[in-house]
Amino acid sequence: MVSSPPSDPMRAIAIDVHRGEPDAFTRGPLVKATAGAVLVGDCGSFLLQQRDDVPGIDHPGLIGLFGGHVEPGEGFRACVAREVAEETGHAADPDAFEILTDLRFADPERGELAVGLFLLSNVPTARLQVSEGRLFTVPRSQAGTHFPRMTPVTALALRLALARF
Repeated sequence: MVSSPPSDPMRAIAIDVHRGEPDAFTRGPLVKATAGAVLVGDCGSFLLQQRDDVPGIDHPGLIGLFGGHVEPGEGFRACVAREVAEETGHAADPDAFEILTDLRFADPERGELAVGLFLLSNVPTARLQVSEGRLFTVPRSQAGTHFPRMTPVTALALRLALARF
């Protein structure tokens, strides 16, 4: 448990952070569980989502991850595979998603949340058909310049992905 806010603003909202398998969350009831992925295209760039700039969605207009809400009875890997397929047209085996981290934190407006963050490599960039927002391609060398325009969780996930390369 974090007793005081961490110095890293990307993790300031985190109450409990661990690096286990996100499908194993069992510590009490959740109000919401989500899973998201940083995609790495066969072009070598990061593939993210430029979110629509419309009222009523979380983080309108910002750069986000492909992903979404975990359905009842669904694990985090199954969720992220389903969401990536729905949002990009790219079907990948859930086991192909590499865990970056998982978080459990309190949102002042929505209660306790759990988020599984993943990395999927070798995605066929030219064949993607993005159905929500639009594709935002980020060369690895330019990733840091886009952090201010990303959702906080996206910036954290991309930092973790960069550390793997």
